[in-house]
Amino acid sequence: MAAAKGRRSNSVRWRRRSGACRHRRMATGRGISFQHRQNTTASRLLVAALVAAPACGGPLGPIAGGRVAGNFNREAVSDWSFAAQHRHAALEVRPGAPYSVTVNFYLAGSHLYLDIGKHAGFHRWRRYIRADDRVRIRFGTEIYEAVATPVTDTAEIAALLPAYFAKDSSEPAPGCAPPFPVECFPDTVFVRLDAQSTRIRSATDHQQPGDIHE
Repeated sequence: MAAAKGRRSNSVRWRRRSGACRHRRMATGRGISFQHRQNTTASRLLVAALVAAPACGGPLGPIAGGRVAGNFNREAVSDWSFAAQHRHAALEVRPGAPYSVTVNFYLAGSHLYLDIGKHAGFHRWRRYIRADDRVRIRFGTEIYEAVATPVTDTAEIAALLPAYFAKDSSEPAPGCAPPFPVECFPDTVFVRLDAQSTRIRSATDHQQPGDIHE
């Protein structure tokens, strides 16, 4: 009798233990399934963003895009100071097969500058702008054409450095302050954006049907 009772007690404990394990497995399975769905959803959203970026009218944050869309402004800009209200711009390079990125820019007086680095590195847009200096740049919804002119004058570089150091993550070396001497210059290359109308433009330039409202 006692042996039978002991067997029943062991059986009850085993069923309880098995049930608890089953519940744990089910709960764990649900957790894994939910996490998997979350990861899958995030992956799908990222893929959708990457696919849509080239077609959505320019870069999408840090994701490069294609031809920028907006209102094409045919004005030959000589004073870029209006861009001060923006922190970043959408830059389009490589006219034959437009490639666009979000970039920092630097204002000094009426001039606008970009940092294209001493070497292109893994930044494709820097390589493209070296091969073809024609660009389009968008602030808000307005698009402007320009040419990227390398800056070699030391006085001009010194004048733009306060804006560069104020916006860029780099800091001037200790003891460097305006007016910046040459030894305080960052090891990079700057270009100035000039109105494209200052050059003779070919028929293959950016102007195409649909530029005004893309």
